[in-house]
Amino acid sequence: MTSASIFSPAKIATASSVTTSSETLMPTTVNNNMKLKNDFIDKILRIRNESLNNPVFTLERYNQTIELINNAKLKSSARRNDQEISLLKTYDVLNLSNQDKLVKKIQGSEDTSIKYYVPINEVYDVIRIAHFNIGHRGIKYTLKEIKKNVLMLPKNKLSDLFLNVMNVK
Repeated sequence: MTSASIFSPAKIATASSVTTSSETLMPTTVNNNMKLKNDFIDKILRIRNESLNNPVFTLERYNQTIELINNAKLKSSARRNDQEISLLKTYDVLNLSNQDKLVKKIQGSEDTSIKYYVPINEVYDVIRIAHFNIGHRGIKYTLKEIKKNVLMLPKNKLSDLFLNVMNVK
């Protein structure tokens, strides 16, 4: 099954806007998905650490990081503090459809594909949409699809959460 990436500029605006036909037919499925999503977010919050280098962003930290980067870009190099310098070496901000997205800064000749960071509240939707887009082929292929464009939890932790919360085999 071939389909456009869920992170192409046309589709990245809202991961949660995609629904499957079963969700539109059965309202209880939406409620179940919300419970699964909330359980998933709770488990991610329990395993994350508070390091500034942590790719697991709460929505507040995600927006704060974007704001810090945008403000640092407006300053001259001499006026930037250590935190701003560090953030500018690690991250960049892209504006897609009037929405700022946090991305990994591309360094020199490394892989030039854009890697997005997503806040915790979008991780579940990203996984679910990727799983749907690849035809429900399982965790291995879902993680492979996600890894093309997204940076988040280490693979082993994400797989465990994905299998436990979403009941995917």
